[in-house]
Amino acid sequence: MAGIHQYAVLRGSLSREGLLERGKQNKVLWDESNHEGVNWLRYSHALVNHLDADKPFHTDDVDLDTLKQMHNHYSQLRKLHVKTMIPHVKDALKHLQDKDVNTHKHPNDYLPEVYQHLNENGGHHWAEKSRTLVHMNTRIKHLQSRIEAQGQNLAT
Repeated sequence: MAGIHQYAVLRGSLSREGLLERGKQNKVLWDESNHEGVNWLRYSHALVNHLDADKPFHTDDVDLDTLKQMHNHYSQLRKLHVKTMIPHVKDALKHLQDKDVNTHKHPNDYLPEVYQHLNENGGHHWAEKSRTLVHMNTRIKHLQSRIEAQGQNLAT
């Protein structure tokens, strides 16, 4: 699921031509076609699969404005996921904490169990959304550090 979101951010921040070129540089494999639309469709599908498989897709050479744009896209996606997913995670977390009255663990220590609980109780979709949120947070932090490394902050 994280791949489709990363694809959306890349597609919203880079041109088609730029994304295709980066795909070739990052060894995304697809059956190329002479028809532009068919080629783009095949490439898009291959890129999502590439990203879902956690294969590298480097964007080290993008400019500062593109970095900020990517950061903004991820932040918007994160807001959507938090809004739709957090209530389910909180309910599962409370359920596990209530069952485990003898242990005084930090709530974050329960997260792996929360994912497992959601998965086992028909909430595999929500468990995947939780993992996607972790991925988004990682990408946002990475982009933020790249922006700050260029002497910029996100307010400018």
